[in-house]
Amino acid sequence: MSSMVSEVAVVGHRANSWRVVSFYRFIRVPIVEIDVCPGSNGKLLVKHGPSEVKRASLVGKMFSYIDYKLFYRDPLIKASTLENHLKSLREFSGVLFDIKRGVNLQALADIIDRMPYEYNIEYAYVSTPYHPMIKELKELTSRAVVAATLHDLPVDPVSMVLAADADAVSANYTLLSEGLINLFHMSGIKVLAWTINDCRLALSLVDMGVDAIITDRPDMIMKCLRKHGIRVRGFV
Repeated sequence: MSSMVSEVAVVGHRANSWRVVSFYRFIRVPIVEIDVCPGSNGKLLVKHGPSEVKRASLVGKMFSYIDYKLFYRDPLIKASTLENHLKSLREFSGVLFDIKRGVNLQALADIIDRMPYEYNIEYAYVSTPYHPMIKELKELTSRAVVAATLHDLPVDPVSMVLAADADAVSANYTLLSEGLINLFHMSGIKVLAWTINDCRLALSLVDMGVDAIITDRPDMIMKCLRKHGIRVRGFV
């Protein structure tokens, strides 16, 4: 491989419900990602929520509802609090919190600081597309690796991520190239790529030098990587 990468982290995407957590625990994926949104009274909830795109027709609304319930991996009935949900994640080496707008950062920082001794989870990672939240969170805790999420490619993505004071970038894989990944690495920025559910694509991204692959199918991706002599590590 051109980048000489022989290991990469694998992150199980959207472990927001007991059924997904159970599957990830069974296949022994080292790191899981969960969505964190604000709840009432400053509580944090584990929930992605439906698409922000609002369909105009009744049929469109119906299919959006079905899509959300079947494929978004949220709890079918009621979202759990973050603190309760973390109790089910003790077997994992790390958790990636994808945080939404309005999250109580002080509450999140307090939970992150307690993770090693209260939940037996060693590594904490945070990603968010709301870049002003990154500096604020890093002032509250030093325990997390914080990533700036990129859905689109700006003119100067490296400068944007550095300006956010992020430790890493969490990017849609279609935005990434080997050259861009090298530029991030030269600036000390780790690269997480999402959402990869194809073996050949995963191998290509590892060859380009990504530090972590976020996937809905960690079972398939880990098997593929190991088959090709790539070690799956438990940290980013």
